[in-house]
Amino acid sequence: MKLRVLGTLVLAGAVMAGLAAQGTEQTIMGCVKGDGTDANPWMLTGVVIPPPPPAAPAGGGGRGGGRAGGRGDAAPPAAGGAPPAARGGEAPPAGGPPAEGRGGRGGGRGPAAPPPPPPPPVNFKLNGVNMTPWNGMRAEVTGTGTTAGFTVSNVRSMWGTCPPAGS
Repeated sequence: MKLRVLGTLVLAGAVMAGLAAQGTEQTIMGCVKGDGTDANPWMLTGVVIPPPPPAAPAGGGGRGGGRAGGRGDAAPPAAGGAPPAARGGEAPPAGGPPAEGRGGRGGGRGPAAPPPPPPPPVNFKLNGVNMTPWNGMRAEVTGTGTTAGFTVSNVRSMWGTCPPAGS
């Protein structure tokens, strides 16, 4: 239990640090709660910020291309054309076209690891706008800041319902 609480606190701190470092506008979605007073400020609740995508593994891909090489010159030369050896290609080996053009497969990697669980929802204190028209509704909010103070530049209504205040 203690480990779970500690993990949640670390994750919340990482989310706040990430948002503070961004400084660029961000769009978040959640439920509008509060009444705009100091005792009950406007909040956007239930916001889930997905973690950044994992970095690509070092060392490149594991699959080779399937079509490397030329035509293979399996057909006879065109009228007036030189034989394959004179054009710089090799004569086809007995029994089929040259080995060019046959790609391979790289070493396989095991099954992909399952994605991490989504982070817990967080609440954002909204600044700079009267949210009365959206109170109790879902909204998409654009702005800058952290969970402690998110300065709103744009608000849009969203479809969906918010859970009752007691849940």
